[in-house]
Amino acid sequence: MDDLAVPQHHRSGAHRARRNSLPAVLLSLVLVAVVSGGLLWALLTFGVLGAQDPAGGPVAAPTDAGSAPATQPADAASPGSSADPGAEPGTQPSVPPSAGPTAEPTVGPGPEPSPEPTVDRSVGVDVLNSTDTVGLAAGAAAALEELGWAVGEVTNFDGDEIPTTVLHPTEDLAATADALVADLGTGVTQLSADVDVVTVVLGPDYPG
Repeated sequence: MDDLAVPQHHRSGAHRARRNSLPAVLLSLVLVAVVSGGLLWALLTFGVLGAQDPAGGPVAAPTDAGSAPATQPADAASPGSSADPGAEPGTQPSVPPSAGPTAEPTVGPGPEPSPEPTVDRSVGVDVLNSTDTVGLAAGAAAALEELGWAVGEVTNFDGDEIPTTVLHPTEDLAATADALVADLGTGVTQLSADVDVVTVVLGPDYPG
């Protein structure tokens, strides 16, 4: 009987079923995605878009150095310009155009000066006496000859007594007639078609 071995069955621990780890992995991935999304949202909201300046206002996003500056509103008054209180919004006050530099007036050449009147003592000068004084014409003729005048006829005047007058037939002899009056010391000049040469008519005003 002792030789008979009674087979003994070795008991081992009960075999437990292996847990499925797939739900745990999925849950971990979901948590990681949620945390990452929250961090990204916080970064975008508070780091760039929601950043505020010390005064509490939003800070504008930085712009490139080459980008165009923001334009001012149309109704904003430009620096240095005074807005008209009665002007409509959006309009700039009209500024009268500044006068430019005035050009110097161009002075053209003036009219040519008329030639100086000439005195011709070589023309024949007749001397007439309109007074009753005898020899008055002869004395005046001699005095004129001494001054360089070319004396022609010396006689009495056929007419009434008149003040001393120097008659000249043309306008170009006006200067010569004026010179005769200056040499006689008295008299007036007159343009006359009744004489052909310069004629001196002596009157009672001639001192003789």
